[in-house]
Amino acid sequence: MAKLAGRTDSIRLGYTTILDRLARLTSYANSYEVETETDINQRQNSLFVDDFIVFALNARRFLTEVGYAKEAQKVEVPLVKFNIGEKPEDIIVTTSRATVSAYRILNIAIHHKMLDVFRSKFDVYKLLIPRAASDDEIIDFYVLHQDLTRQGLHPVLAIKSEESKIVVFQLSVFLRIFSENIFHPAVERCEERGLYLTSFFTES
Repeated sequence: MAKLAGRTDSIRLGYTTILDRLARLTSYANSYEVETETDINQRQNSLFVDDFIVFALNARRFLTEVGYAKEAQKVEVPLVKFNIGEKPEDIIVTTSRATVSAYRILNIAIHHKMLDVFRSKFDVYKLLIPRAASDDEIIDFYVLHQDLTRQGLHPVLAIKSEESKIVVFQLSVFLRIFSENIFHPAVERCEERGLYLTSFFTES
């Protein structure tokens, strides 16, 4: 039976780090913004970006060390798109037929040039602000559509690196696919090689 490529201590550390980040990211992915609490929401978003990058770095390294990177490259995540109706409140998020490799998402996140989070219909509607808009026009737009901040969305990510196009996906869907179709099978591969990582085996 083939051995694992990475050191045992490194694999264990990677597993623990990924598990910690997945726990926090999953909570964020299934939450809405706190109404009227701009500072809290901004801090949540900032902490999320930090957690997501740490997660991506450790996930890619972990998959390489346990020899599961090739399998991960075959796991696809559905992309989403924003449908903006005649009225701002008609904004909906729909699943596209297009997909992207979950492993590709990790790479783009690590080398990202842009990482935007959409947590309300207002975040989406801001895309309609002309790039050449004046400060007064932007303020008027915010005032006119501020009610959309209370119409929450489960976080949608738009990420891009120097070498990639913009990839837009639902965070909760990506995390579920990663957990079920990549992380769990990779941990099982470790067990097949005699390295037991889960609490079922490690707790006394």
